[in-house]
Amino acid sequence: MWIVVDGGVELRFEMPNAKTSTNETTLTSHHKNIPESQIFGWSCFIEPYKMKLSAYCTSRRCKILKIDAQKLNKLMEEDTALGFKIMRYIVQVVGYRFSQMKEETAKFMGINMMNSW
Repeated sequence: MWIVVDGGVELRFEMPNAKTSTNETTLTSHHKNIPESQIFGWSCFIEPYKMKLSAYCTSRRCKILKIDAQKLNKLMEEDTALGFKIMRYIVQVVGYRFSQMKEETAKFMGINMMNSW
């Protein structure tokens, strides 16, 4: 799991054997000033424990903190109160991402609807 400490990061979907991704393939953005967007890589908590997106720095200065998933999982098992707080935060992050996805889907559908007029 990673935490954005300074700057911004975009997560992009990349097709195998395709050209490098662009802003058009950005699925979500992360910025230190938006608490619900500061972490990414939360798939370390869910099987098959693999990231599906590529991360790109979007600012001149970008500082990322990497947290070892196995150590964090062990710490959360040992200190369940801390584990609960971390998981509650991760649910907020997932909800934030879902809201971003809904907005992008609505924009996309709106553009398609306007093109069909």
